[in-house]
Amino acid sequence: MVQAVKGRPRPRLWWIVLVGAALGAGCPPGPPPQPPQPGTCPGFVGSTLRAEPPTCTPPAQPHNDMPKNGLTAGALAQNRPLLRALAEVPLSKDLFSSEKWQPLLAEPYADDLMKYIASCALDPCDAVELPAATQLSGDAAKAYQAVRGRFPQGFRGELGLCGGRYGAGPRRGEPRMWRDEAPTDDCLERVSSCVLARVNAIGSSVVFSMRGDGIALQPKVPVQTSFREQHGTPIVSFQACSSCTWSDAARRNCDWEPRHVGQCTAGSSVTLRHPRAARIRVCGGIYGCDDPSPAAGPTTMPALPFYSGGLLAQGEGHVKFRCPSNGPTGTGYYSVMLAAGSDGQALAPETDIQLDGRPDPAASYPATEAAVFTYREGSFYGSIFRDAGDPPEKLGERLMLSGDQYACYSSLWNHGAAMLAHRLCADPSADHCFVNPPGPCDLDVETRRAGRCQGAREIAELCGGKAGTTWRQPYTSYVNHPCDLFESRLTCEAALAIHVNR
Repeated sequence: MVQAVKGRPRPRLWWIVLVGAALGAGCPPGPPPQPPQPGTCPGFVGSTLRAEPPTCTPPAQPHNDMPKNGLTAGALAQNRPLLRALAEVPLSKDLFSSEKWQPLLAEPYADDLMKYIASCALDPCDAVELPAATQLSGDAAKAYQAVRGRFPQGFRGELGLCGGRYGAGPRRGEPRMWRDEAPTDDCLERVSSCVLARVNAIGSSVVFSMRGDGIALQPKVPVQTSFREQHGTPIVSFQACSSCTWSDAARRNCDWEPRHVGQCTAGSSVTLRHPRAARIRVCGGIYGCDDPSPAAGPTTMPALPFYSGGLLAQGEGHVKFRCPSNGPTGTGYYSVMLAAGSDGQALAPETDIQLDGRPDPAASYPATEAAVFTYREGSFYGSIFRDAGDPPEKLGERLMLSGDQYACYSSLWNHGAAMLAHRLCADPSADHCFVNPPGPCDLDVETRRAGRCQGAREIAELCGGKAGTTWRQPYTSYVNHPCDLFESRLTCEAALAIHVNR
């Protein structure tokens, strides 16, 4: 379990008396003072973070954080009635108002499936609601209410692949608002590919860039406010200050706001300025960070995760730091956090830093999605809505990519099938993981073999399935760093075909 570091204990009275006596006798100064306890900070008036009203602003990038159990052959077989029914009706907000639909959520992992289907299909302002009223009784009623407890706001939209957001980039499929009418085959393919791309069997929440039909790349990438562990562990520095547990108010690990990711040439000097003299904190990589000093208060974890670059610099009004070497050859990434300056005034939403000059031609802030996510993992495609064919009991230990579900891996990997087995099954043995084994994507070769794709600009466009079938709505996954897909650097490096920095 990830735990925050607790504050230091209150100094004992005898220690204070002894130090006072020593100083009075002309002795050298004693140890530095301990961080004060809650309620002992003069002038503390509360958090400077703004109370933001709820919005429908979509996240710039999705995360792969779906537990694998919802997409195993067994789970899909159990939830076949739900999937069949969804393919025939609008994904409307009142879908589960009917007592006909509510029992379908009682099956194991039905709520996980619905969460990611809605997230991939619907726009950010749309949701499939879960009304309190129900005519169910007994165990069915308990199961339904448990789902409502887990998803009090219902199953919310995010990416809009069958909504208004579809078509922001070049599109090949037919647009259709699944919220208002039954889905097309293209829509069901897009949602299936998206759900498959978001599975993470190792309990992590990893941000990635999903590329393909109808998706537009973003001009900037927000700083990540949670570490990956436990399907997302919030970084404490982004939480509001609720009491005074620090002695250095300028460095405290609370009240910080995320801004964006920047790019630079590794080893170069970078200077950032803020026009209103806000406090600036710069972290290595694409994640926010805490100040490890005890005077700054509790931290998110006792030690930094292996993928975090930690604190590079902080100051008021401007900072200067050396660009880290954590990107593709010769480049690096950094994350910017802001907090109110010594005037204590909350920051306006649009306030951000500026690069001070640009002696480094590769320097950019904010960096684009295409520049931040450069490593191609592979492509995912097929359908989770079609019957799987073989019953689960005939598949033995194999769990994933059953029926008409497929994946392929990029040339980045020495052992691509093992990489995908680790990601999708938490098992490096592909023999125990896949019903349909993935192959190399071979994007530059025309092929119709299962587990192979073709396309342009390293984005899959047509992919092969069983019996010569062709799938036209694949999505290709890109990550910021190849080790993003692994629990440790050692397991990552064993699967890589290239050397990378971190």
